[in-house]
Amino acid sequence: MNEIYLSSAVLPVICSCGALTANEPFYHADRTLSFNVLVYVTEGCIYVTEEETDYELKAGDLFFLKSGLRHYGKYPCPRGTSWYYVHFALSGQEKLPHFEFNRPSQYEPLEYSAPLPKLSKISERSETARGLRELTARFSDGDKMSGWLLNSEFYALLSPLCFSGALSCPPTTADRVEEYLRAHCREGFSASLLERELHLSYKRLAAVFKAEKGVTMQRYHNCCRMEEAARLLRNTLMSVGEIAGELGFEDMLYFSRRFRAYYSQSPTSYRKSSLNPPIPKGIR
Repeated sequence: MNEIYLSSAVLPVICSCGALTANEPFYHADRTLSFNVLVYVTEGCIYVTEEETDYELKAGDLFFLKSGLRHYGKYPCPRGTSWYYVHFALSGQEKLPHFEFNRPSQYEPLEYSAPLPKLSKISERSETARGLRELTARFSDGDKMSGWLLNSEFYALLSPLCFSGALSCPPTTADRVEEYLRAHCREGFSASLLERELHLSYKRLAAVFKAEKGVTMQRYHNCCRMEEAARLLRNTLMSVGEIAGELGFEDMLYFSRRFRAYYSQSPTSYRKSSLNPPIPKGIR
């Protein structure tokens, strides 16, 4: 419903992009735009209605709003909601049917189109999420050469989404462990809860995860917690003590030591330099 088609013959043109965090509850704006909108929620929830269809976008949801259609908010989005957005235009997308090849003459190139998924779940560690973060950073720096290449890089970021359903495979045991650890990054590591959730022994889970992901489950869980701490430092007004408590650390000083070991600086220093964050020493 209300799909956006990506064409092999047309580059998307970025109008603007960025990252936002709501300091207060808000309603999504009531508007009809002349361009499409990509929304990737990283925290909280966004309620938006496109035409007569209601959507509840939660953390990890990637969503597309189509140009020319009215969208608005019926319900308030909570304080602390964070998201990335890309405003982009496409032309000629109505000319080519879904996956139907078009060879009008021997002098014209092969062209086809495919729909972008309306709503999909994207891991924060996925190539798509990483690409959005890099795209946003490069758009904001205003470099002329970077700007020249942004549209083609955005096309490369969008293209795999068109085929994600056809190419997706059932998650492996290691993938399920990874998903569990990320979902429970605000809690302490628990071997017994892992066993109960995945119905396998901890010894088996540890061996499978290390073999496939190249890192122990405890270290991966620590990476998730520290990255969540960094996100909260960048995007919220919570104090260091509040963030430590939110992530299940009873001792703020112990949390600060763990954070410094991962990012090579204190939480306070990280917050001050969050526009140019250092490379973590966690997973290499």
